[in-house]
Amino acid sequence: MATLLTGVSRGIGRGVARTLASSGEPLLVTARDLAAARTLADELGPHVRPFGLEVTDDGQRRALASQLVDSKVALSRLIHNAAIYERTSTPETAARTLATNVFAPIRLTEALSPVLAADARIVLVSSSMGQLHSYSSAMRARFEGVTTQAEVEVLAAEYLAAGGPDGAERAGFSRDAYSVSKALLNALAQAWARQFPKRLVVAASPGWVKTDMGGPGAPRSLAQGVARIVEAATTTNVRSGAFYADSDPFTR
Repeated sequence: MATLLTGVSRGIGRGVARTLASSGEPLLVTARDLAAARTLADELGPHVRPFGLEVTDDGQRRALASQLVDSKVALSRLIHNAAIYERTSTPETAARTLATNVFAPIRLTEALSPVLAADARIVLVSSSMGQLHSYSSAMRARFEGVTTQAEVEVLAAEYLAAGGPDGAERAGFSRDAYSVSKALLNALAQAWARQFPKRLVVAASPGWVKTDMGGPGAPRSLAQGVARIVEAATTTNVRSGAFYADSDPFTR
């Protein structure tokens, strides 16, 4: 059994790869730049296999799945780390954000279904920015009541149809595309836990971390953020379907 981790070219993904590789267990790492994934795999050892993957590209997702099927790989863990953060929330940036942060994990998981174990653990790297404090009460209830992936996709489509921050706020969403993408990811964990009861699905925030995305003013070190995601991927204490914010203990 192997672990597949997306988005390893830098930051938290790269750190998580290094930590998981230290166990000696099979690890598959992906990055948009295959050369970056190869360089990391060469550093970590022969049990680490690199793949080039643009997570939003359906052809590349299917090609990866085909390679794993042909190699008779079985995945016991899938960690969706690849994400983008754009500091504006225009309709165009919102579409890119949801394509990468929400729809890519959904479609990649679907593509990998032939090699994903029935009792696999799926970790969705989320953010406390995905909490629902700024949402209308009606919209909060819809997010909290999600039971299927299809409902998550409907919410995503409604947000994109709102046409920008003002429209999103009128519809009851957060104004910020990244925040909405992470709220949808948290709802997806809840939905998948119901739809696939044999799997352990968890959304976890690494906190605000000093990375290229988080910036130099972030209060947490890279090591702290990495440890948080590694714990979400390995501890036995997590509850399937839960979202663990920055400081939530994994025992709740």
